[in-house]
Amino acid sequence: MKRSLLVPSLAMVFGNLGVLSGGFMIVALLPPVRQELGLTATEAGLLMSIYAITYALASPLLGWLATRVAYRPVLILAALLAAVGCLIAAYADSGGNFMVSRVVSAIGAALFTPTAAAFAVAIHPPEDRGRALSTVALGISLSQVIALPAAAWASNVVGWRAAFFITGGFLLVFAALLRVMTPGSARPEPLTLSALRSAVVNRTLMANASLTILFSGSANLIYVFQAEIFIEQAGLSTSALAAALLCLGIGTMAGTWITGRAIDMFGPSVTLAGQAVVTACIALPMTLLHYGFAAACMLAIIAGGALFNHIPPLQMRLIRLMPGSAGLIFSINASFVYAGSAIGSFVAGGMVDVLGIAWLGPLATLVAMSALACLWLLDRQKEIV
Repeated sequence: MKRSLLVPSLAMVFGNLGVLSGGFMIVALLPPVRQELGLTATEAGLLMSIYAITYALASPLLGWLATRVAYRPVLILAALLAAVGCLIAAYADSGGNFMVSRVVSAIGAALFTPTAAAFAVAIHPPEDRGRALSTVALGISLSQVIALPAAAWASNVVGWRAAFFITGGFLLVFAALLRVMTPGSARPEPLTLSALRSAVVNRTLMANASLTILFSGSANLIYVFQAEIFIEQAGLSTSALAAALLCLGIGTMAGTWITGRAIDMFGPSVTLAGQAVVTACIALPMTLLHYGFAAACMLAIIAGGALFNHIPPLQMRLIRLMPGSAGLIFSINASFVYAGSAIGSFVAGGMVDVLGIAWLGPLATLVAMSALACLWLLDRQKEIV
């Protein structure tokens, strides 16, 4: 990556880390939030789902609107919205106020993340775009790997409100830094409303975007119960579990590096096929077998690389279908990411309640193989590799 592009690329990484941390860290903070605000289990579950629903619904429209403004002010506005969402959460005195914070945070993330990906495509030459997208996606991975343990630690030390306040403060500072870290001249090609309509009714585009639901669903079937899987199948203690989850993060970052280079060398379809195969191979032993700490760490590293790096190759497939509409296409893809996340998490919970945690691996494998079959069928119809 050229030095002149390093700073704006890192800005997109830290931006994704910040805006998505405001959304994901509720996983670690939900018990104290629920207790202090007096939320029922249903209301607590709604806090989880309202973020994904808002993101999925808002992302395409925001992606279209963002094409009418230069990248820098859109990114700054998105960071500020995410910051406001965190600060509302920090001062929320009721479930209703906290729900508002989730909606505002989701709108900020739905605006920032697709725009960051489109910005990366715009400033990099075609031969480097796979690595550029993977670099930007690293912030998404880090928001899960870093935000959860950091939020849990902050909650124990200074309280859950402080965790949201710290994240909001970080985003405010980051929004100010974006003015000097991103070029003001870079801007997308403005798209008309008919372009949004054309994308939504484009069967080929929607069929390829639907792959995202399968890949995201397969990953979340495992991710949502990752800690419980290691506790039940490997018998890990709290400290050992933390180490295994750290390995999951290491695997995710290594997978991000490998994915970017695989896209540029072999194309997005081959990269996705490899991820689907590795997911199928790793999910089965992870939930069906009993193993020790060392094996758990190895499984975590491989799982991190396979499960959480499907977004960049999916984005590359879509952008080749509509080359001049990166921001809009990435926004539509983000909607499908969160749809897959919501479906995968919901189905995983039902599966655990009815059949037990061991069946998550076979189900994730089935979904991954379905994704591979759909990928093959789509590429037979239209060559986009």
